[in-house]
Amino acid sequence: MSHRLHRSIFRWLLAAVVLILSGCASGPRERYGTVHTTMFGIAGEHFLRIDPATGVATSLASSPDLEDSGALTYDPVSRTFYAVGHSSSDPQLIAIARDRLEIRKIGSIDLPNLSLTLVEGLAYDPFEKVLYASGGRSSFASDRLLSIDVATGVADEVGKFQGTAQNDIDALIVIGHQLYGVDSIGSASAIYEIDRQSMQTTLQVQSFPKVVTDLTFDAGSRRMVATVDKKNLLLALSPDGQTNELGPTHAADDFGGSPISALSTGEVAADLFEDNFESGDFSLWIPRMKTRKKKPSPPPAATQEEAAEDQEDDQGDGEGR
Repeated sequence: MSHRLHRSIFRWLLAAVVLILSGCASGPRERYGTVHTTMFGIAGEHFLRIDPATGVATSLASSPDLEDSGALTYDPVSRTFYAVGHSSSDPQLIAIARDRLEIRKIGSIDLPNLSLTLVEGLAYDPFEKVLYASGGRSSFASDRLLSIDVATGVADEVGKFQGTAQNDIDALIVIGHQLYGVDSIGSASAIYEIDRQSMQTTLQVQSFPKVVTDLTFDAGSRRMVATVDKKNLLLALSPDGQTNELGPTHAADDFGGSPISALSTGEVAADLFEDNFESGDFSLWIPRMKTRKKKPSPPPAATQEEAAEDQEDDQGDGEGR
């Protein structure tokens, strides 16, 4: 009996150690099906945390490098936000460490042999591990898709946009494996799917009556959320173009009197990196997330040798009685 008890205790301790080690190895990674609703943004020189339910913004850090920023995105692996500072004059790639809230200028966003005057959209693809941007040589049109080296800020041209109202893109977002962009014209905006091979765009959401400067997908509320040009509010977007306003995000004189011009979710991007994420039909707007339930592991089967020992122990116990 004592031998079998010792083996049972050993197996239990071994299982506990494995469980503890596997939890430590997982680090900050989230469990399947976890949905976060944390949002972040930029207003003037301020990096903000935003309540997704109310839209209210709180400053976390500030730097003059963030001035005139029109885009924000998040890399869940390095836990780094990327932003574009001075986006309409001398675009600079800015990195913001998620944990330390350290704001660091990486460098000018330029093509190897061509200076860019405007960089508006920014989107990190966690599957391809590529930082995309929309930019251009003139101060009024982001007519080309760029891929950016996050270590230097140097860009490569992927191609020129075709098929939007103005053949340019003002904001970018990656949902699942697909890249989407916003083209704003006059007082309205529309959302397009972007083919990164042909650079053709396909209209997905008809014009809604607001000028969007940046957007993100909030998996917690299952909606698209956008910043609005020169307004202290956020816009929740539905697939049919209907909008809901969140805010006001802050008082008129907060953050140097600047509106929120850039927006991104934070931890939710980690869910996109899990292999249980599947991009859904854009007409449904919401990517389908399959929650995988792990089946409990069966107790380890006893080997023939252990089974024989158990039988001997049982026989010995019977003789003793």
